[in-house]
Amino acid sequence: KKHIPTASVDLLYADPPFDAATRNSWDRVIDWPAFFAEAFRVLKPAGTLVLHGSVPFNYQLIRSAPRPPSYSWYWKKDGVTLPFIAKIQPMRCVEEILVWKGKKAQYFPQRVGTEKRIFTSQGQSSYYGACTPQKKQTVVGKYQTHFVDMAREVDGFSTRPKALIKLMYDSYSKPGDTVLDCFAYNGISSTCCPGRRWVGIDLLHVPKYLVSPPT
Repeated sequence: KKHIPTASVDLLYADPPFDAATRNSWDRVIDWPAFFAEAFRVLKPAGTLVLHGSVPFNYQLIRSAPRPPSYSWYWKKDGVTLPFIAKIQPMRCVEEILVWKGKKAQYFPQRVGTEKRIFTSQGQSSYYGACTPQKKQTVVGKYQTHFVDMAREVDGFSTRPKALIKLMYDSYSKPGDTVLDCFAYNGISSTCCPGRRWVGIDLLHVPKYLVSPPT
C-alpha cells in the first residue's frame, strides 16, 4: 500500500505459494481476499491479473476472488506430481493459469510455428454466421492456444520455464508497460519482459536475476 500507487500496473503475473496444498516451507498461507483487494487496487482498469494454480489450490483462489476468472491457460509439464496417488487417481501433469481481465484489457495474440498459410474470409461463417470480411493474406504459424506444452526449468523453488513466463508477458503487456511479480522469488521473471518496468516483491530471497530498468 505504501509503495505501489493505485491503478499503476498493467499486468500482475505471479506464481504464488500454493498455501497448504503442499508441505513445502515456501507454500505459506496467504490472506487471499486481502491479496485480491490489493491486486485489483494497483491494476489499471484495463490491466490483467494472471496467477498459477493447481487443484485444489486453484479453487481456493477462485472462491477468494471478488469475481470469477475470465478464462484459463493450461501448462502441461514434462513430469508428474504426487506420484504416490497413482493407485487412487490419475497422476497430475498440468498446472492451471487463471486470468482475470479488466475492462478493455489488452491482449496480444502470439503465433507459434513457421508454417505459411493463406487466410481469407468472405464475411460468412457456417459456425458463427456473419463476421468481419478479411482480405486474403499470408500468415506464418498459428495463434497460440490456451494449452502450453513445455518442460519445467527447476531453479530453487521455481519450475516455470522462461519461455512460459515470456509468453505470459508478451500476451498481456508491451514495452513501456509496468508489470508486477509479487511472489518474485529470486527475480527470474525480470529477465523475461524486456522493455517493461518490472516490479518484484518477495519475503524470502534476495533477487539474483535483477536487471536494470529500461532507459
